[in-house]
Amino acid sequence: MNKIELLQTYQNQAYQVMQSAFCNGELSHAYLFYGNQGAYKNEMATLFAENLFHDMHQFCVYDDDISRRIQEHTYLDYIYLDGSAQTITKDAVDEIQFQFSSTAKESGKNKLYVINMFENATIGAMNSLLKFLEEPATDTYAILIAENIERILPTIVSRCILVPFHPLAKQHCFSIALQQGLDKEDAYLLSSIFQKDIEYPQMVGKMTYQKAKAMLQSWMNDPYMFLVRYHGELKASYPIEDKSDTQEVCAMFFEMIKQLAMDCVKQEKVGISWYDEYIQEQDEQSKWIKMIEIAVNQKDKCNKTNDLNLVIEQGIFAFENINLEGRKI
Repeated sequence: MNKIELLQTYQNQAYQVMQSAFCNGELSHAYLFYGNQGAYKNEMATLFAENLFHDMHQFCVYDDDISRRIQEHTYLDYIYLDGSAQTITKDAVDEIQFQFSSTAKESGKNKLYVINMFENATIGAMNSLLKFLEEPATDTYAILIAENIERILPTIVSRCILVPFHPLAKQHCFSIALQQGLDKEDAYLLSSIFQKDIEYPQMVGKMTYQKAKAMLQSWMNDPYMFLVRYHGELKASYPIEDKSDTQEVCAMFFEMIKQLAMDCVKQEKVGISWYDEYIQEQDEQSKWIKMIEIAVNQKDKCNKTNDLNLVIEQGIFAFENINLEGRKI
């Protein structure tokens, strides 16, 4: 599947926005692609770059020296900064302005810079870019890519055309995980947590995922003894001290609970024996609908400002109260 087919299938709204602007000669000087990691934002930026520098007034997939150099970030009129690898500094933004202050070196006309994970730029870098956006140079285009648009200066956001990228369908992510060699169990759980195109095998080996999965199974086996195991054998078996890792465990655990609750509501088997047996034993749909709400609320609390052990305990107590209510009925 080439880039156009990929984007038309999984991000058609974003594709149509960019394809229409390009083919109709209505390009803006700045775009902000925002949405989940792995939602093909970088693929769209690369496709846009390839077409911009071929200057054919049509949206095509190219396979030539220009495209190769764009993908390798060696094309002279194309600058790519990656905020996922390091903080975007003011000096880096100033260098873009310096490099693009002269005429285009290769295409004879267009210049393009792409900044990935722009929310990881310093305030100084954002203010420097703002000046660049306020007085855009002729035939110079910008694509900013972000996951958390709230972390970007509103004055920058207002000067860009916003292009949303939606989370990928879970079934598509499940297929990707299987193709990458995961077994059905891990592929299902991970694609429920991360609805994006990522290297799923790397996630399987992480202790954060293994602990969250063990927590799910422990809670399913005996919810009333869960906290005893959580503070005892689970903490000993999966010694995680870093708060960001604990935050990840907390968020993954409640996301797994949410998915389990949704499957219980639908009474939908997924092909994992222990998981399907549990679902088959559940018959109180209204209880699981409440569980979904609790799981969503507790996941939202999984941040560095909260006591994460307390967040987990509060969620477990809320689940227990729903179970007790069901028994009274």
